[in-house]
Amino acid sequence: MEQFKIVIFGDLPVASKIADWIIESKSYLIKYVIIGNRNPNKHDPYHSIGKLEDYCKNKEIEITSFDDLENKNELFDLGISIRFSKKIPKKIIDLFEYGIVNLHPGLLPDFAGLYSEVHTILEGSKKGGGTMHWITENIDLGPIIKKREFEIKANDTTYTIYKKTTKVLYEIIIEFLENYKFKEEKGKVISADRYTFYNRFSLEDKKDITSLLDEKQIHDIEKYSRAFTFPGHEPAFIMNNGRKIFIMPEETLNNN
Repeated sequence: MEQFKIVIFGDLPVASKIADWIIESKSYLIKYVIIGNRNPNKHDPYHSIGKLEDYCKNKEIEITSFDDLENKNELFDLGISIRFSKKIPKKIIDLFEYGIVNLHPGLLPDFAGLYSEVHTILEGSKKGGGTMHWITENIDLGPIIKKREFEIKANDTTYTIYKKTTKVLYEIIIEFLENYKFKEEKGKVISADRYTFYNRFSLEDKKDITSLLDEKQIHDIEKYSRAFTFPGHEPAFIMNNGRKIFIMPEETLNNN
């Protein structure tokens, strides 16, 4: 049986884990990989498998770029984008017979764009999760294929939601690849008339929660502390005489 030709767009260990499944499946062939960020964060729940760049070097999978992929004069069957940090241009999308699926770390259409896990907490959502959709020229607005939800618990932080979301994204792409019916999936998309899109400025000034000191807003202080808990990133804070007093959930402090 002829193998489907796959291109992976990503950089985190979850992308390596997907690549590992593809190699073992024998039904697909990873033709190329495009790396978004050569120094991704180290907090992926599948960190033990290593980042995608290192994985490709070990497995002798060719890493390429947008321009080089276009110049190869090849057509591919399917692209897989997982937490990829660059916009994929139309000239690249057009190289795929079925298209490119994106694994978005948030529930569409309510959490399109950036920082979905943070906004999930800030908006008081009861559900988190991931969404798989076909990529179009408009970021996160392509037809939705599948969503998977999980309950947001009272002690969840952006970091715990990030890890849970990464795991459900892996689950739904493997189910999709096992299904092996891409043409049928094209006709079973979920349409949405309204999207809420968060850009790179959407968290600007939100970490300063000094104005929430009113006792009536104590719940919001706790919510913001959870929303801005992620290793390596500045927590929420209160300003006092020009100095920042950082606010973090109790369970996070106990784990440090």
